[in-house]
Amino acid sequence: MFISMFRVFYLYGSPVKETIGIEDFVPEITKRPLDHSLTGLPRWEPQSQLLERAGHWIQDNKINAVSIQTIDCDIEQHNQVVPSDALMGKHREKWSVDSQSMYHLNVMEIKPYRARVVRVAYINSSCLEPPKLSWNQFLPVKIGYKVFETTYQTVERVIAWLNATGAQIFAIETYSIEQGPESKIDHSDESTYTISMVSGKYWKTIIRVYFAGDYKVPVQVSQMSRTEKVCTVT
Repeated sequence: MFISMFRVFYLYGSPVKETIGIEDFVPEITKRPLDHSLTGLPRWEPQSQLLERAGHWIQDNKINAVSIQTIDCDIEQHNQVVPSDALMGKHREKWSVDSQSMYHLNVMEIKPYRARVVRVAYINSSCLEPPKLSWNQFLPVKIGYKVFETTYQTVERVIAWLNATGAQIFAIETYSIEQGPESKIDHSDESTYTISMVSGKYWKTIIRVYFAGDYKVPVQVSQMSRTEKVCTVT
């Protein structure tokens, strides 16, 4: 069993009597599998759309956001009897993501399907000028078979990118994605994943940097590395 915890970073000083809030943005299903499919899984909205939803929510509601992070949650799968199909004995699968649970079981055979939820922490006070959220994520460069650059080397690229763009940092996080040994597909924008029991799989860590406001990426910087993904809420 894994138990989640809240860690609060604070500044020493006089009490300001602030209260905090949490808002979770759970990926929504964009396409369901066919009714007769026994093993099909639904298609979920990508991470970029989740982050756009979070960014619009912050701006539209003048939220005083203090951090953004990606959390992994179990996807529960239920059998649902549709009334119109009840007489025919048909059952449809229903999927749900409970981001409020503070624990999950390490039973991969039972719950191998997981979702990445975007969580925004905020202070319960109005923000006159909420940040216009944008982000960039840096994937480690592959330098050999199952060998990637170190965290320090990736951070050096992040620093060089920040110096060139002058972007204002709002938050930074790291998260991991599963990768096959010969896979050339980039899964960094997917909101769900299945824990594979197949040998040869490995996990790679991605650094995602959030910014407050717009910035311009010089041509020489945008061509610096193909491992960057930039998005902005408009």
